[in-house]
Amino acid sequence: MKRDVASPPDDKTGTFETVSWSDLVESFEAETQDSLFEYPNRSVIQFTDFIQSLKETENMDSPIEEDELNERLHLYFEHSDLIQQVEQANSQFESDFEDVSTYLKDSWVNPLSKKYDFENSGWKTSSGSNPKWQKILPTYWDQDPLNRDSTIQLYFRHSPTTAQLRDQTLSFRLRLPPQRNVHTEERHDGQSFNDVFTRKCTERAEDIEESLAEIDVDEFRLGSASALVVKNYPLDPQNLTSSYFDQLDTAVAEFCAEPSDFTRLINGVFEETYREVFGKEPAGEFSGGLRER
Repeated sequence: MKRDVASPPDDKTGTFETVSWSDLVESFEAETQDSLFEYPNRSVIQFTDFIQSLKETENMDSPIEEDELNERLHLYFEHSDLIQQVEQANSQFESDFEDVSTYLKDSWVNPLSKKYDFENSGWKTSSGSNPKWQKILPTYWDQDPLNRDSTIQLYFRHSPTTAQLRDQTLSFRLRLPPQRNVHTEERHDGQSFNDVFTRKCTERAEDIEESLAEIDVDEFRLGSASALVVKNYPLDPQNLTSSYFDQLDTAVAEFCAEPSDFTRLINGVFEETYREVFGKEPAGEFSGGLRER
């Protein structure tokens, strides 16, 4: 990186954006002002020293309130033992949340499979390596209209991530992938599969919402592919794992299990959209909601 007085690089791509040292310093200072207890203290001190050295080198005025900073540092040194204990405890908590997240990611399918007959119901699960992408869907909602590796999918997602666990929440949502090319390519009158699907859902919003009238849904965003319908379930902080399994079972019972007017309505939209966009019927047939063993 060069000083402001240096000639900028030859930008043949048209994507280079000039960034001055003063812009960087302003951004750095905004992050350090309130970060003494958020990040390791030595890192904050070293970074503050770096900013100050940079400003001296570049002849910048210093808006840092040195008295305020010194006061915070004095407070740190006065309570350094306690702060280090808190930092160590926080590190352990983060590790614990990671362990619970991994356990739930690897284990959630088993209790549901004991209760529900996925294979004979024509449903399936997908437990990806990333806790964020845990899926439940009818096999019929996973189609390959263009003979590609990337398929059309419509699925229910839950995400036992560390963020969700810290929030003590299981979020269950119906969604379409918002970035897959097969979902976003304009194929029908300048519209993509997702465009047509969300438009049809919006047109049938009254029927869809009525089909879930007995469920306390948190969000209807029928025009948004990434979160068409969302319900959040509270978790018990005293027992995150068992309450996660219990609430996931509740979510599946409410949204996926027979009898399910909701899945039939959504499937109707799925089939109409598929025919309209790809000019053919989906492969196979929809077999209804998920059935218990």
